[in-house]
Amino acid sequence: MNKQKILTIAVVILVVMNIATLSFIWISENSEHHHRKKKKRPDVERYLSRKLDLSAEQAEAFKTAREKHFEHTDDLMRSLRDDRQMLSQMLSNTDTARQNEMMLRIAEKNAELERLNFIHLQNLRSICTVEQKQKFDSVIFKVIDKGAGYRKRTHKTIK
Repeated sequence: MNKQKILTIAVVILVVMNIATLSFIWISENSEHHHRKKKKRPDVERYLSRKLDLSAEQAEAFKTAREKHFEHTDDLMRSLRDDRQMLSQMLSNTDTARQNEMMLRIAEKNAELERLNFIHLQNLRSICTVEQKQKFDSVIFKVIDKGAGYRKRTHKTIK
């Protein structure tokens, strides 16, 4: 296969995955919205503070780092959402070059978001003591592993 064909297949796979993810998120948010008021973000600072036994200074540093991280990623998330909407409007369009360009732009933004998230976790981890770093690695792995399920269960006590 030539490079163009491989790139086209990869882009199509990314689009299908993005559409499936967005559909899942949209369906989940709409079904929850009918049952109760929209929930705010989980109180991760308090959860991590408790799990890692953070000092007051560390807890404040975590809070500041998270706020700064969300300032950086919120614009990127909005831009990604806008690009995905533009791409979905291209479903009936036969201009594959423009579609491929949009998919590559989305892929680049997703990569940037992952990079920013990784750096954020490194920054949070650097605030911890040696003992806390071991706990941090375990706790963050659990939070990431649970993903959306973690957010859905925020009304329950997290142990």
